[in-house]
Amino acid sequence: MLKNRNHGLCLLIAAAVLSSSALSGCKILDFSTGNETAENGFGYLRALSKPADLRITSKNNLKFTRTYRVDLSKTNSEVERPVGDQIDIRSPIQLYSSVPNSYVANDGNLSTVWLNDITPGSDEYLNRVWNEVLGFLHRRGIGIESTNLGERKISTDWFVTDTVMQAYTPVKAKDDERYARQKYNIYVVRDYREHKIGISAELTNFKLFEGENRLNVRMDQFAMNRYTRSFINQIMADYERQTDEERERARTEIEISMLEGDNGVQGWEVGASYDTVWDVLLRMLPEYGFKISESEKIRGSIIVSYDEPSASFWREKGIDPFAIDEDDYRIEVGLAEGKATIQFYDDDNERLPPETVERLYFRFANALADSLRQSTSKTVRVSGR
Repeated sequence: MLKNRNHGLCLLIAAAVLSSSALSGCKILDFSTGNETAENGFGYLRALSKPADLRITSKNNLKFTRTYRVDLSKTNSEVERPVGDQIDIRSPIQLYSSVPNSYVANDGNLSTVWLNDITPGSDEYLNRVWNEVLGFLHRRGIGIESTNLGERKISTDWFVTDTVMQAYTPVKAKDDERYARQKYNIYVVRDYREHKIGISAELTNFKLFEGENRLNVRMDQFAMNRYTRSFINQIMADYERQTDEERERARTEIEISMLEGDNGVQGWEVGASYDTVWDVLLRMLPEYGFKISESEKIRGSIIVSYDEPSASFWREKGIDPFAIDEDDYRIEVGLAEGKATIQFYDDDNERLPPETVERLYFRFANALADSLRQSTSKTVRVSGR
């Protein structure tokens, strides 16, 4: 009994000591080791004292505004501190690209968006990217001062935007907002070793206006990069839209275009499967005066003899006569980059001359388009020079 009382008393004394230590901010003893544990005390209460009011001395009333103006006549290093509404709130512009199989890279002052070359053995994809950039300039209404196909360089003419590279509308002009006149060099480059194609640009001339007044602006590299990268971002955003539209058209539309080689037009390229084009040709050719003597689908070869239909036939079809010799031909059907190709060879197994194919191109393409429309539920479009 006495032992239990003593044990309970010890616990009570220990609890009292711990409570007293905690409340009084004293050091706490660890009875098991004899060590002392430091405590923080109550000094933090002194930090709750109210600080002195912050007062700004000014002879004029303070002006609060949501509109800020950037003083482009000075570089960041020349501005000691932001004053009033002249605060510089510009952030760096980063390149971005959501085009599949693309990434961005900064090479000194020249920024580039790289695309994986999907046709490393030919210039097909390089030409496509080049044409997409030209198409962007046309859609934006930006004039071209010069092009250098050898260097894959495009020099733009002067064009106008607002200070964040958006269209300068009549509403903005009415409000006398600042606007910029600018010119660029655009490069479409190719890295043969890493099989990639790049799009880069550089700002070559810049003028800033407020109303009719030209502002005295000295562009530092920071400001030049902002405009250049914004411009490249707009090119890539347009490229992505064109790619998406092309993908959507492929679902609902068949395009017939020129198959071109080093010596000129060589035949027809059809945005449809090999099987579809093969079956359509076998039905179409006899209707347009081609007598089929032999066909071999595995080799993609159709041997025909041509006997031109009468003038009334062409009037009824609404198509110009093919205007080729009544002779034997071999029509070769192939496949390239998911598209069917068609080429004509004479009886000596020589490809028809480019000038003959170019003359025949639209006539044969229109006949093929009519047959494709009848065989599929898709729209058929013929494109060319």
